[in-house]
Amino acid sequence: MKNREQRTENMKNRERRTENREQRTENGEQRTENREQRTENREQRTENGEQRTENREHEEQRTENRERRTENGERRTENRERRTENREQRTENGEQRTENGERRTENREQRT
Repeated sequence: MKNREQRTENMKNRERRTENREQRTENGEQRTENREQRTENREQRTENGEQRTENREHEEQRTENRERRTENGERRTENRERRTENREQRTENGEQRTENGERRTENREQRT
């Protein structure tokens, strides 16, 4: 009777050790998966950071381009205004030359 109880207990102990071993195996697999997931997460965060840096650089470039286009527009406006002033000045100069020519003609006619 004692032997049978001992064998039963031994069998239960074996089963328990097997279950414990299987549980440790599962736990180890779970830790491995967790470690791999953390590695993937870390890589993803790194990638996200690099993407944000790249986006920031592109935004800075767009800002610089916008500022340059604004400056170019202002310069074109100044150039247009200067050309208008120059045209008006040439018109005035032409009118002045015409008046001067008419005066010279009158003076010449008066002298003769």
